[in-house]
Amino acid sequence: MTRTVSGSVEMEGRVAVWHDGTDVLLAGGAYPIERITAAIDEALPADAPDADTLVEDETLAADPTAFEEDVGTLLVAVE
Repeated sequence: MTRTVSGSVEMEGRVAVWHDGTDVLLAGGAYPIERITAAIDEALPADAPDADTLVEDETLAADPTAFEEDVGTLLVAVE
């Protein structure tokens, strides 16, 4: 059975800009500030199983700091 649910996930982001007098480089990314499965749990009806049981993609259950670190690594890698 499929049910439509509605919810939101708060996001943060980082953007960096480099300008050498001629060219401009722009890099950045956004990441959730809470586990995505936590937001899914809030949106699910009370009688539904928890999101960790329903969601097979482990990325959605990842610690948000991992996403933040990935964005930081991206910014440092831009030259």
